[in-house]
Amino acid sequence: MIAGLPWIVAIGCCSFLVAGVYRGIWRYTGLAEAVRFALAAMIAGLAVKLASSFLPIIISRAAAVMFVLLLFNFLVGTRWSFHLFQRIGRFLAHSAGRLVIVGADARGAAAVQHLHSAISANTELLGLLDDDSFKHGKLFHGYPVLGSLADLETIMARTPFDEIVIAQETLSATQLALLESFAQSHRITLRRFMLGVTDLTAPKISDRQLTTA
Repeated sequence: MIAGLPWIVAIGCCSFLVAGVYRGIWRYTGLAEAVRFALAAMIAGLAVKLASSFLPIIISRAAAVMFVLLLFNFLVGTRWSFHLFQRIGRFLAHSAGRLVIVGADARGAAAVQHLHSAISANTELLGLLDDDSFKHGKLFHGYPVLGSLADLETIMARTPFDEIVIAQETLSATQLALLESFAQSHRITLRRFMLGVTDLTAPKISDRQLTTA
């Protein structure tokens, strides 16, 4: 196969064209692409085996089967490399800032819209927190409701963040104290959303500071 590698590469590229591998957008992957890759790999394996009868290619049936399997795996791996690079990029940009919003309600929606347009490109909105269990796991304006305030430790362990934005107005004193304690113990920023965001990070957050004007 090494001796006939130029022929094998040419046959493989022609097989990709016939199967339509190059028609899709390379940064998207789905079942249709996987089926197309499988078809392309089988066409390439069959074509190489047939071409070995009149071209300087020596390949056994077992090698042809392995060729098809490896070619399919490499095609899928090449397509998924785009997703892998994106995940690596998000991981490396973790220090840029990740935040959650408290309150999946009308003010939470306003906070999502404001932060979506105002925060910098290197800041990531992970989702929202709300004590209404019916909303948990659902999407709210395109962002998941991660859980309740009682789940802060679990959410932090699963998807670390370094900022909390309070949008909900109906939080009790106990809930506010919980957020304050959590923010101080994990050394993360605590803010309240009004028309924008007001920094509430201080040595001690008083009740007057946590009262909406």
